[in-house]
Amino acid sequence: MEEVIDEAGDRFKKPGEVYSEELIYWIGYIYRYWHYVTGESSKEIIKMAPVKVMKQNYERLYMMTPEEVIGILKENN
Repeated sequence: MEEVIDEAGDRFKKPGEVYSEELIYWIGYIYRYWHYVTGESSKEIIKMAPVKVMKQNYERLYMMTPEEVIGILKENN
């Protein structure tokens, strides 16, 4: 891994938005569940619920069931 980082130079050191492990897990779970239940493609799902939207609404949605989350996100489109 050190070799990769050395070769990449400063590209890995650029500051960016930080996502907690819990948030990433939740977003991935909702996206996967959504696809599994509806059969919609990842491209369609992310268009309706981009990561930015998921992050902004995490605090209000994470305690809901996946079905409720999907319903709310679909209503907003």
